[in-house]
Amino acid sequence: MCPLCLSLIQVVLIEPHFDSYSVVVEVAGGKPVYVALKPGAGLDSKDANNWVLDREEFERAFSSKTKALMINTPHNPIGKVFSQEELEFIIAGVCKKHDVLVISDEVYERCVFSGYDHHRIANIEGMWDRTLTIGSAGKSFSMTGYKLGWTLGPEELVKKVQAIHQTAIYSAPTITQEAVAIAVEREVRLRGSEDSYSVQLPKIMEAGCTKLITKCAEVGLDSVVPHGGYVMLLDTAPLGLEFDTTEVPYDVQCVKWLTEHKHFATIPVSVFFGESKYISEKYIRLCFAKSEQSLDAACTIIDTIRE
Repeated sequence: MCPLCLSLIQVVLIEPHFDSYSVVVEVAGGKPVYVALKPGAGLDSKDANNWVLDREEFERAFSSKTKALMINTPHNPIGKVFSQEELEFIIAGVCKKHDVLVISDEVYERCVFSGYDHHRIANIEGMWDRTLTIGSAGKSFSMTGYKLGWTLGPEELVKKVQAIHQTAIYSAPTITQEAVAIAVEREVRLRGSEDSYSVQLPKIMEAGCTKLITKCAEVGLDSVVPHGGYVMLLDTAPLGLEFDTTEVPYDVQCVKWLTEHKHFATIPVSVFFGESKYISEKYIRLCFAKSEQSLDAACTIIDTIRE
């Protein structure tokens, strides 16, 4: 495709988003168009699922140049699990209306907390033929360093993914593929039982999440309670830290301060935004996919974080 044609291609990204999304679009010659998840009017911003899309704003992001939408559920970094209603009437409806493809990042599909359900956008009527669903062995089996995953979708779209994969990555190590195959076969045999890792994983993650949220609350720090995934947002405003934000965002400096002065490693949320960094303001991202020992150490630090 000629460079001029590529420059006309737009991809809608829901921000905040995993930081590689916009880079991937730009490297391919496309233009990211951003729509932000925001705490809904009158809703409690401390609940991840209350961060929502404005329906009119979302549809305005689409035009004749729009070729795809990238979505992530359960969401990183907010921890939101998109409802069936959101996927069906807001997202799928607009995508079908404008005839665009959907790349659905569902790497945390096996890590949805109690009381919530994961919904696949590809399962909605009229969406299978236009959707690529991304899964991850790293997230589903807690082996993130191995970077092995999969893509599900109609044959016509998957063939194009295979063509790109063949020229971008030499191979996925055979031993890793074998390990994942064994894990998948085991899950099939144990599906629904207490011995299934898909049953155990969300319980482990939710317990770690609850531990951090409880400890943060004890020292007067508000969390955005997630309903899935490995991470959560923390509002650092009560810390009362002051930084010159003329050149460097507050959250970036806050994360640096916490690392240097408290030995507490976190991630600034502004790096997950394209155009609406103001929304992140004083939020930072904490990861609770850690060992019990690491979580206990984190709680000890949080106890002294305001000193």
